[in-house]
Amino acid sequence: AEFVRASIFDYLESCDELGSVSAMGLIEYLPLVETDQFFGAALARLRAGGRLLVGSRNRLFNMRSFNAFTSMERDLGMLDGLMDQCLAMMESESQEMAVQTLDMLAGERVSPRDILEAQAAVAKARNDVTKSLINFHTQRLKLLNNTGILDTGLDAFWIKPQPVPGVAPAVPLAPGAAQDVPVLPPTQILGN
Repeated sequence: AEFVRASIFDYLESCDELGSVSAMGLIEYLPLVETDQFFGAALARLRAGGRLLVGSRNRLFNMRSFNAFTSMERDLGMLDGLMDQCLAMMESESQEMAVQTLDMLAGERVSPRDILEAQAAVAKARNDVTKSLINFHTQRLKLLNNTGILDTGLDAFWIKPQPVPGVAPAVPLAPGAAQDVPVLPPTQILGN
């Protein structure tokens, strides 16, 4: 067996026939359009008799896993909603009744899929903010290292301001305070 870590879409586009495709915990993170694309691309690449293995993490499991996923649901304010969904699933006599109850919980114009996609968008936005912060600090540390002023002897050096020789420390302005040095427009610096 060969294990490849890559975009599933890029990989499926570039590979030959496959004996199997395993997608464990993938489809719940894909928008509906990409879910359809994934199944189409995966099935197109399977050789005769090949297997497509798909597993989906049930978000209701997050209610009792008591791990980072539970914390994420708590932070997103979703525990009450997930509890309502759990109860709807447990108390319904059929899958059809469960879906009707879930639709009722979601409101007349909102489907459970819409809610899941909105929750995924919130999680993605939070991940993007975290990714931006990590990228900022990575580039900042690279700059400090490349200029020879990175001091790793300081406690928590990766997040604290680093003194720059010959430059007075910057004093942060209070939010909304006027700058004491005006920002010059590009034409004043570069000319016409």
